[in-house]
Amino acid sequence: MTRIAEDCLHDFSPASERHDWPLERIIDELDRGYRQAGPVIAAANGRLDVIALGEWVHAGDVRAALGISPAYAVEGTDDALALLATCSQTRDTPLLAAHLPEGDLLMGTWLPHQETPAGLVADADTLVRLYTGRPVNDHPFTLRGAFPAELVIYR
Repeated sequence: MTRIAEDCLHDFSPASERHDWPLERIIDELDRGYRQAGPVIAAANGRLDVIALGEWVHAGDVRAALGISPAYAVEGTDDALALLATCSQTRDTPLLAAHLPEGDLLMGTWLPHQETPAGLVADADTLVRLYTGRPVNDHPFTLRGAFPAELVIYR
């Protein structure tokens, strides 16, 4: 009611409520959220793993925005790739053999229209970008038997 009386209405989004917060307060809230959510995600026996992966990817988005490269192949990449492989199987992405410098991964699942597994030759950063719908400009890769849009797990 105070906002009405003061003619101080906004769209009531989290961004609107926090637009005047100092950076330190925003970082503190983010840190607190991660610390509280971590044990809940861990106790969910895999049901919330895609959310944990999404948060890891968002950290890469921040690195990409800051020009840090590689943005999506940093500490924790092995864990992220394992989660990504599992998520790709539950999100109906095509079966794909990924050949990375670090090793091979089997992604996705057989789809009715597939005759053979798709293949990808790329680095880990590009693999994460492809499967999460991030830009792959200036990131060389070879993809056969599938289109990049078919790989995206967040639809």
